[in-house]
Amino acid sequence: MATLTFTSSRPATMTTDRLLWAGALTAVLATSTNMVIYLAAESLTDLSGFWLLNPASIVATISVAAVLATIIYGLLGHYTAKPTAAFTSISSVGLLLSFLPILALLFGVIPPLPNAEPLVITAGTLVTLIIMHLASAATIVGMLTTVARDH
Repeated sequence: MATLTFTSSRPATMTTDRLLWAGALTAVLATSTNMVIYLAAESLTDLSGFWLLNPASIVATISVAAVLATIIYGLLGHYTAKPTAAFTSISSVGLLLSFLPILALLFGVIPPLPNAEPLVITAGTLVTLIIMHLASAATIVGMLTTVARDH
């Protein structure tokens, strides 16, 4: 009896140029997505009590996250046989860990910063932060695992 085996003609590869391009595009798209969410939330609810949430901090944190994610994905692409699966798993854990500071602030575990206004977390702020974290994760993982790979 004959058996059929399906294999791709060539495995997906990842070049440094393509990875850098995907990383830059990911940073721009993730930052833009989060700015749209922030501006929409700001028009719907009062975010002023949570002074850490502002356009400058959004650009900075998303850019750093995208750069780190690009480096991690590049290293996984170089050292593992299944970089997309590994990256998705690592990113899922990272997303869950990113909620810990939000929960800590919500429950008052993190003390206020000295000489700074206290952070006020409203339901609108909480929902905004959660949506931004989910959007960042989806954009970063989705972009890097599709655009960086040469299919």
